[in-house]
Amino acid sequence: MEAAGFDRALDEASGGLLIESALDVEVEYHCEVLRWKGTEVYALPARYCAPLLRAQHVGSVMLPLVTEEAGNVVGLARKAADALQLSTGFAHVEIMRTREGRWWLGELGLRPGGGGVCTLVGLQHPGVDVHGLQADLAMSIPPEVHLSPDRPPVAWVGSLAPRGVIVDITPCEDILRYPGVIAAEPALAVGDEAFGPMGTANYAGHVFAAGATAEEAASRAAAAASAWQFRTLAAPDLSLRH
Repeated sequence: MEAAGFDRALDEASGGLLIESALDVEVEYHCEVLRWKGTEVYALPARYCAPLLRAQHVGSVMLPLVTEEAGNVVGLARKAADALQLSTGFAHVEIMRTREGRWWLGELGLRPGGGGVCTLVGLQHPGVDVHGLQADLAMSIPPEVHLSPDRPPVAWVGSLAPRGVIVDITPCEDILRYPGVIAAEPALAVGDEAFGPMGTANYAGHVFAAGATAEEAASRAAAAASAWQFRTLAAPDLSLRH
């Protein structure tokens, strides 16, 4: 926060600050970028299932690389990475399109995407191991990546658990039977404490689904994620014990 200048008054911030909640966002995207010594290894566009500030379930779907929509997302992500002089490393770029048709850069983090994004990239492009590529970069090993641009779109949606101690979970096997579902990863187990919805970074599990179109893949992932139930009981208040 301090490095970004958020602690300074608006009249001290060069160019001001973008207040995301003030934008009438119609669609929100992210783009996963990897570069090695000035050369782009990949720039993979994806569309969030809903704008993040309004999303009940956070998730996204990978976009075909040859569409105008994908081109706009990748083009803005590349400009942002260039502006920050990214030569080697990852970038997770978040981009918004408002209802009036304007494109905005919301965030660029010098990291891979969080949540289910790393797994999503690997399922869309088999053989692309984001965590393995992180290890390669840490050891100055040139990353080897082979993309699969012709595969059907894959989507990811995170499941949420109510606040409390988890006492029962719908089995993964049941979720894998839903149409199009290709993977389901629980993030919490029975006995764990869930803290309820907390922005976009709190999940009980991740569901991944494929479809003939991006819309179908996203719909399938959302349906399965909604069916993945994590039943909880209120956590005991230990603060009153002596």
